[in-house]
Amino acid sequence: LAVYPWPQQLFNKDFNSKHIKMWKNFCVNKCVNFINYFPYYINYFQIFTICVVSFIISLISTLIPSLRATKLNPIEILRHE
Repeated sequence: LAVYPWPQQLFNKDFNSKHIKMWKNFCVNKCVNFINYFPYYINYFQIFTICVVSFIISLISTLIPSLRATKLNPIEILRHE
């Protein structure tokens, strides 16, 4: 069983409407496959937040070893090799 959205539902972003619940329950009770053709919407704020957090984590993970390396004396390190 396939369920298609009405244009009004797409406009109002009503993804969990009454008729979806009704047909999903019907399919579960009758052991029929349920296909929901409602589109997925992307929340751009979440994508932006994920990008910022991953950038900060990568920046911190590269700064910590580089700050440790600046404390080392390269002449002393090469002398012991």
